[in-house]
Amino acid sequence: MSGPRPGAQRGLVVFDLDGTLIRGSSACELLASGLGRSQRMRQFEALTTSAGIAQARSEMLTWYGEVSHEHLLRGLDAARWAPGAREAVALLHAEGYVCAISSITWRFAVRRFADALGIEHYQGTAVAADGSIDHVWPQDKQGWVTALATRLGFDHEQVITIGDSPSDLHLFRTGARAFFVGPASAAGGLPASVVIVPDADLLLLAKRLLAERVARN
Repeated sequence: MSGPRPGAQRGLVVFDLDGTLIRGSSACELLASGLGRSQRMRQFEALTTSAGIAQARSEMLTWYGEVSHEHLLRGLDAARWAPGAREAVALLHAEGYVCAISSITWRFAVRRFADALGIEHYQGTAVAADGSIDHVWPQDKQGWVTALATRLGFDHEQVITIGDSPSDLHLFRTGARAFFVGPASAAGGLPASVVIVPDADLLLLAKRLLAERVARN
């Protein structure tokens, strides 16, 4: 799948991963399932503190070291793509938009999905050669997207963000347009500036974005 057409970049569209580009099981849950660790992963998914999640990530790394990297990544093949996810990214690329993924999950997992979509820019929690973890937290999304937009030459009005959780609030703040595509039950407390489209088909959302651009012009 090709990326955006050179010289025709209209803006930056940044997607969250878990619950946005993929629905149902998260990337970490998919990895854990492939290793027979689903029960322990369910306990981790209930954690809410940075300290607890950091400790869980350290334990997860011990699981991953038990298998080859390719065997580990095969667990992600069971992911359920959001309706219209692949088509939406392809359409946005064809219309001259740069797409990116901003996630707090493992960067190696994010890369797997980014590669499948032809997306060059992605964020995630990284593992150094010495085994140390460079954590990404929800609040880190804002700085990463802002820096990416600046590097690519986009201003605030050209940035669109798409997420599925109130934890994406920092992501939503980075652009002029923000869309919530998670379940309606999780949309409470979001600012009025966030457009709520529960469980959205991403292709329909992409077509909406393009139609709005045409209407403005």
